[in-house]
Amino acid sequence: MRNILVHNNWDPLEEIWLGDVWPMHFYDDLEPAIRDAFCQITEWTKEDLNKVQKKLEDFNVIVKRPYVDGDKSLYVDENNKLYKPPITPRDSNAVVGNKLFFGDHPLTHCYEPLLKEYPADQVIRNKWLSGASVVKLGRDVIEDRFISKNEIDYIYNDFYKAQNTFELLKDDYRIHYATNGGHVDGCFMPLKPGLLLSTNYWTDYDLMFPGWKTIALATPTYHNYTFSNGPNSHRWMLPDAPSYPHLNEYIEKYCNEWIGNYKETYFEVNVVMIDEKNMLCMGEHPTLFAELEKHGITPHVIPFRTRTFWDGGLHCITLDIRRQAVLEDYFPERGNFGVKSALTTYFNNDTNAFLEGYANWKLSKGNRE
Repeated sequence: MRNILVHNNWDPLEEIWLGDVWPMHFYDDLEPAIRDAFCQITEWTKEDLNKVQKKLEDFNVIVKRPYVDGDKSLYVDENNKLYKPPITPRDSNAVVGNKLFFGDHPLTHCYEPLLKEYPADQVIRNKWLSGASVVKLGRDVIEDRFISKNEIDYIYNDFYKAQNTFELLKDDYRIHYATNGGHVDGCFMPLKPGLLLSTNYWTDYDLMFPGWKTIALATPTYHNYTFSNGPNSHRWMLPDAPSYPHLNEYIEKYCNEWIGNYKETYFEVNVVMIDEKNMLCMGEHPTLFAELEKHGITPHVIPFRTRTFWDGGLHCITLDIRRQAVLEDYFPERGNFGVKSALTTYFNNDTNAFLEGYANWKLSKGNRE
């Protein structure tokens, strides 16, 4: 059995999961035009995923892919609707230290062959974390969730749940709870100690990363892009292909959760570090690349044509499983471990006010959810 171990984004990468899509025959029951569109998406996606795998293996990284049985009935809900394929494993699963928090339960059949390869006590199935919303910085861990600004009670309740989730980690890590909006791997990316890729989607850099250098990305990759597949189709597109109004109607009705909104996504920030000197990314960005070179980082570009359909960058479509990891304390001045702070704009980043409010809420509920 191979151990699980990840403490940050930049220790030398040894093993990683890479997502996959459904086989083409899963769409055979659809009308020809919709079937052919899904088959084109499948073909492009598989071709480019194989290129990602090849590049990772060129760096001697072990790549594991979800197992997809040919029986479509294993992957449909009670309404016979296909679940989103396991293309973005980081969205529903997370690795912190030597624990893999497995949360993609609708697709358990895809992952069970992989999960069996790791020690059972390192696979946590009953406490959910999204790897896209968890940032590992050695002894410090940020967890970010989306919470409605008007649901203050829910904020406290969710914070309580977060504490419960981190019971397994609180003795070894400082936990920082944020309500910035969810997938922080689309907001910023730590590249190595003291250096971040940053965007305007996050504002707590000085608070969370005092003294760290930021390389700022000004706008999302496709923010000015115009493309239409019909009504309410602005969230996805396929490059170098005709519009698909017939497919859009089907997606809105049956596959709405498969897509995000590619126009608001910083794909350049959604990268994978092989180590402190090598970065995998999806597109050319000469200005960014020049700045990275100043910091001793070489970018390696791998195309992923359907990122504007799946709304997933390299970080989303992968999940680090093991690195040559050493647990460092980058912020020893922060003191003891446990739940340390709540980074939330709802309280103007006043951690004491948030924690005091949380304590009062918990007391009012009799220490129950």
